[in-house]
Amino acid sequence: MYLIRRSLPIFLILLALIQLITIPKAVSQLPLPPGVSREEVLVLDTQTSRVATPDDLMGWRIGGNTVTGFHQLCLDILWYVNFTSGELVPIIADGMPKYNEDYTDLTVKIKKGITWSDGHPLTAWDFVYGINTTKANSNLAAYSAANAWIEYAVVVDDYTFVVKLKRSNPYWHFNTLAIVGPAIYNYVMPKHYFEAKKLAPTDVHTDKYNPPLCIGQYVLHSYDPGGTWYLWKRRDDWVNSSLGWFIKAGKVPWPGPKYVMFRVFPSETEKIIAMTRMELDWIFDATPQAFEAVKNALGDKVGAWYPHWPYFWGYPTSNRGIYFNNMRYPYNISAVRWALAFAINMTRVLTDGYKGTQRAVAIPIIITWPLKEFWEPKFLPIITKWKVKDVVTGVTLSPDIAEKDIWDPDVAIRVLAWGKANGYLEIDLPPEIAKDIWGSGWWKYMPDVAEAILKALGFRRGSDGKWLLPDGTPWKMQLNIPSGFEMDAVQLGQFVAEEWRRFGIDVEVVPYESATFWTDQFNYGRFSVGSYWGISGNDPYSIPVFLDGWRCAFVRPIGNYSANAARYCNSTYDEYVLKALASPPGSQQMIDAVLNAVITFMKDQPVIWMGNCKKLQPLLLEYWTNWPTAYNFYWGQDFWGKQTIKLIITYMVPRKVQIDIVTTNTIVIGPDQLIPEWVGKDPRVTVVQKPIPYWLLPTETRTPTPSPSPTPTTTPVETPTVTGVTTITITTISIVERTTTTLSTVLVSTTIRETDWTMTVLLAVVLFVVGFAISWFIKKK
Repeated sequence: MYLIRRSLPIFLILLALIQLITIPKAVSQLPLPPGVSREEVLVLDTQTSRVATPDDLMGWRIGGNTVTGFHQLCLDILWYVNFTSGELVPIIADGMPKYNEDYTDLTVKIKKGITWSDGHPLTAWDFVYGINTTKANSNLAAYSAANAWIEYAVVVDDYTFVVKLKRSNPYWHFNTLAIVGPAIYNYVMPKHYFEAKKLAPTDVHTDKYNPPLCIGQYVLHSYDPGGTWYLWKRRDDWVNSSLGWFIKAGKVPWPGPKYVMFRVFPSETEKIIAMTRMELDWIFDATPQAFEAVKNALGDKVGAWYPHWPYFWGYPTSNRGIYFNNMRYPYNISAVRWALAFAINMTRVLTDGYKGTQRAVAIPIIITWPLKEFWEPKFLPIITKWKVKDVVTGVTLSPDIAEKDIWDPDVAIRVLAWGKANGYLEIDLPPEIAKDIWGSGWWKYMPDVAEAILKALGFRRGSDGKWLLPDGTPWKMQLNIPSGFEMDAVQLGQFVAEEWRRFGIDVEVVPYESATFWTDQFNYGRFSVGSYWGISGNDPYSIPVFLDGWRCAFVRPIGNYSANAARYCNSTYDEYVLKALASPPGSQQMIDAVLNAVITFMKDQPVIWMGNCKKLQPLLLEYWTNWPTAYNFYWGQDFWGKQTIKLIITYMVPRKVQIDIVTTNTIVIGPDQLIPEWVGKDPRVTVVQKPIPYWLLPTETRTPTPSPSPTPTTTPVETPTVTGVTTITITTISIVERTTTTLSTVLVSTTIRETDWTMTVLLAVVLFVVGFAISWFIKKK
């Protein structure tokens, strides 16, 4: 015992030194079943950090488990909207939507030959059962939407059904039966499944739907009872799935990976570790700091939307902005809202703030790439001619102020110059590509105009330079941001708050958890100003659907739930929106009405639209290639919640193992994609790589921080597999109170170390023996 007591201190000291030693270790294994190799599993992140009831797969229920494969792989929808063209594509539907003359009846035909995973045919009865059950059951997520519009649904024959609407709406299919924006409604249910369980429509929500019947080309294979992963297996009868007709026609290389796993992580830290260990192929909406961590650890084994700075995808289906409560003073005055817009330096927000990882958005409906292509040429000739006097009303301004132009077309060019000057980028991007990435422009930074507007309204500065309201009291603004989620919105709120502080407004940034941020503050109108997001869309003809919610009819007094949470109301806007909704999609009447509605909306500035709900998403290139990217633009990177995932992964192919089922002899991959290792060994397939864009040919780029749009790069050079103790340094963002009660962004470095404890224990034993020997030697001396 004496020797043990004498050797213990030495042993503990030596044990502590183990943490400083790098120990080579093999990459740990995913929870894969016997016979399944990592090379044939696509591993995806999810939008959630926890699954409350892992065995419950009733995804139709309010709050149901939908993002671990149920929406993405199991169910499907009648139409997709193509992310490159904006066109409506029939998937389950056999043709386009057909309305009667007054747009109150929608007739839908569905394709024959699609079956549920139990072999039962998918028919019109499943859609009618799903629609009418949803109308009858208030526990289902689409209950309110269904009852707002649907009178009833009825079967015409096994493959035809009709939906009777309560009032005319030629756009109803966009918001319910097609994937246009982020909202997803599943109106198809296996009628035979629920009837076999003798469940009434009002009781279907009580079923766990486990194992689920699927119409997509995947079925649930297994899952973790703790909810940390869900493994889906490709159906043997994939040809009978919702995309079977598309796949067997040779439009894509194959039916998709044999297995797809969705993993649930409690924090971003765990995601970084998993990708660094080659156990995660895609991370959802990473912070720039997380992206930098995995990029630094894995080098060219990590890709993104762009293979060079700014990395991010800037055209998902929603836009962000600084929302105002249009019922709260002084934000109920449009001139005040414009003054606040002119007090924002967008170039500084995109550079000093976002480090180039955001796209400037001023026109609220320029959301996805198809919307930009269709609508932006119609708006820019109008808004680029606007002067201060065209948008600021109700105040008298001097001619030198009133006649100033307000559009700044060179924001993207300045961001590009900043990136090159700071070493983020070494190539010369053409101006048009820069504007695709960072936007075609924004409002000019004109603090002198902002000052003139406010003074004309009776505002003035105090002796300390800060603004006072017309009654002489200090102007104190509370700006809401999310707490612990949607970091892009958090950053936007912080950056804009800093701009307004520079201008002399006392701004307090207040974070709220999700329920309070949205329902209590936003919908019930308790907020004044906040970093929120909302307008959506993808199909250019679907826009009236998303403008509808801003009408006066949806405004309620503060303290009452209001779907129009900004409480914006303008009868002229309403008139144009209703005219658009009454016009056939794509008609000139619709286009003119949308133009007038959005112009009215922009001049009122109820929201200062700032940027897109862009996504910075690390892609592990080790196991899979042909990811959708800017330079391989066949679809967007919307892996998180939409049914279109099952389409995207039919384009992607494994790098290390040959595809088992070939549906086309030629596979075309992007110039920024790694060539599969089996190329040349499989006589069934020829792989063709797209050419490199000319602006990428001269030089390579450096590694910095991320941002959006569509275009491609040189084939990345493989780097050695990382082994040993994984040390990842992450720069995270924290909100720190200043002594002046304002908020600022502070960078905090955190180091995460993974240790192979098998080797640690072995070394501990060895060191204990060494310590024991040293102690024995000391005693002998």
